[in-house]
Amino acid sequence: MIFRRNRIKIKESTKVYPYSRHRGGADVSVWTNLSIIEKFSLFILPSLHIFMFYAAFDGLALLTWWMKLIIAITIEGILILIIYGLINWLVE
Repeated sequence: MIFRRNRIKIKESTKVYPYSRHRGGADVSVWTNLSIIEKFSLFILPSLHIFMFYAAFDGLALLTWWMKLIIAITIEGILILIIYGLINWLVE
């Protein structure tokens, strides 16, 4: 006991990131890294586009309200697909 050294185990501290909640990974959703304004705009801006297209078609008396709504949603979907394709093409 007298000649035995006390061996103190030094724990290695894990590296702490200041924004560890926002670090990406394979198991982290993209939705968690978005701010509240970005989450809000992901739903509101397409809805406003649909409303604007619907209001533009409102002057046409030949179409019923549900036909105008379907056309507005289709146009918005096509615009989203064009933007998605353009971004994928530019990233590659």
